[in-house]
Amino acid sequence: MKLYLDTTVLAALTYFKDKDVKRFSESRKLIKNCSEKKVTIVISFYSIHELFLLPLEYHDEKKARKIGLTLLKEILDIEGIEITELLSRENKIQYQEKFSMSDRTDIPHAISAYIENCDCIVTYDSHFDQISDKIDVFKPEDVPI
Repeated sequence: MKLYLDTTVLAALTYFKDKDVKRFSESRKLIKNCSEKKVTIVISFYSIHELFLLPLEYHDEKKARKIGLTLLKEILDIEGIEITELLSRENKIQYQEKFSMSDRTDIPHAISAYIENCDCIVTYDSHFDQISDKIDVFKPEDVPI
């Protein structure tokens, strides 16, 4: 099994772990289960970039960059995590209509998960429900592993 983790899950595991303990706990439990059952976890450079930028919404640039670096280190330290590259221009063009969503910033995540042959996208973002007919979408606590 192969799971694509969206930025919202990465943020729950790191930046918001003290602010939303329930989501942190559910996301952490999923990571543990994936490790025990040898489930592959995929993230993309889109998620890494979004996670790095997240603290800028709450802090000045200097502090935000330090926090962002810490967040990335936490995510990259997850055992067995795979990172997928940014999409090629051809892949964006080829798949953008297939994964039409109201929040266009989520489209690269959907395409990345599809190209990487992920079984599902794991997210707290309801926009992904719009493509659940093309790829399964679950919250961390609902992933069937």
